Amino acid sequence: MKNFIALLFCAVFVLSACGHEGMQDESEVVEEPTEGEVVVEEADNAEDVEEVEEEKEEAVAPTASVGYAAYSDGVVGNGEPSLLFFYASWCPKCQTNDGLLTDAYDAGKGAISTYKVDYDTADALKEQFGVVQQDTFVLIDGDGNVVKTAAFPSKEELHSLIQ
Repeated sequence: MKNFIALLFCAVFVLSACGHEGMQDESEVVEEPTEGEVVVEEADNAEDVEEVEEEKEEAVAPTASVGYAAYSDGVVGNGEPSLLFFYASWCPKCQTNDGLLTDAYDAGKGAISTYKVDYDTADALKEQFGVVQQDTFVLIDGDGNVVKTAAFPSKEELHSLIQ
């Protein structure tokens, strides 16, 4: 019985000595943001409130810049017309059109955002838009509806698509 009491006393002593080390209060827990999530810190004092409000507005406001970029989720149906370029790295015509698009956008000649879609991996998008070959361009409206499709376009036709 003495051994049991001594053991119990030791257990209570050990737990009280180190029981709360390493534990966080719920108010101290900081959750990591998920991918794509925007985190805006809260203001520490009244002087920072205006700056925090501006950060929140910037985080919510969409950026409506025209350019040539890699495709990402959220492009289709984002409220802006777009051109999808189904590109394959092994396709010589795709490489040529990629260069033409880069040059045109660098020169400020593009009036609509163009997105480079990896033809070899974008099976769902190919099915959605009926794309059956590389070097296909699909012009969509802001709701994601097809306006025009062009496969292996000429230089002139490509330039008319981005205008």
